[in-house]
Amino acid sequence: MSDALPVRLKHSARAAPNQPAPCRSTRRSCLVASTGRAPRPHRPLHRPLQFFSMRRAPPVTIASMPYPTGVRGRRSSLRRTLGALLAACALMGCGGGVVATRLLLEIRIAALANQNSPIPVTLLAVYDAKLFERLAEMSAKQWYEQRDQLRRDFPGGDAFTEWEWEFVPGYTPPPVVVEIPRNAKPLVFANYRAPGSHRIRLGSQQRIRIELQDGDFAVTTLEALEQNR
Repeated sequence: MSDALPVRLKHSARAAPNQPAPCRSTRRSCLVASTGRAPRPHRPLHRPLQFFSMRRAPPVTIASMPYPTGVRGRRSSLRRTLGALLAACALMGCGGGVVATRLLLEIRIAALANQNSPIPVTLLAVYDAKLFERLAEMSAKQWYEQRDQLRRDFPGGDAFTEWEWEFVPGYTPPPVVVEIPRNAKPLVFANYRAPGSHRIRLGSQQRIRIELQDGDFAVTTLEALEQNR
């Protein structure tokens, strides 16, 4: 054995020239010092579960939409005002600026009228004064021969309006109600086979009876018939 004493080696705190100096701070600062960049932040391995509700939201409709402040009150008052105006207009008989008169027609047909054949009847409401003078001189036969041409000469219903029926002898039809503008002049034609004008002007009557007789027709007011009873 050697008589040499054991030598206790001590590590020097000085680092080698090609090695970085030991870091005495935290792990993060040492990593920054050695690599020059910060480590990525720690992320959990599992994300927390997120629960979603499967219940659908109710659909949004116009009725469920909230009213702006004060709109509901203004809307209800507007409805009341419009309702009052429409009621007043209905009572006064206004419609597009033209006042109309309701005409009630009762039809009575003889059993052997027009040689036991159907009778065409036309009610005219004429607005044009010159056209009314022309029609007032026509017979029922001329009207039915020229009516197609008159419709082409005065299209759109600006000059006259017509209502047409065809009545069978022995048949009693229900009453008919028509609305005639007050600025129009009414005229009735009945197309009989027998010769004659078969034309009658109507006045301001509102309830009349048209009696289709054997060879001609007549017009009587219902008020006069009620007084004679």
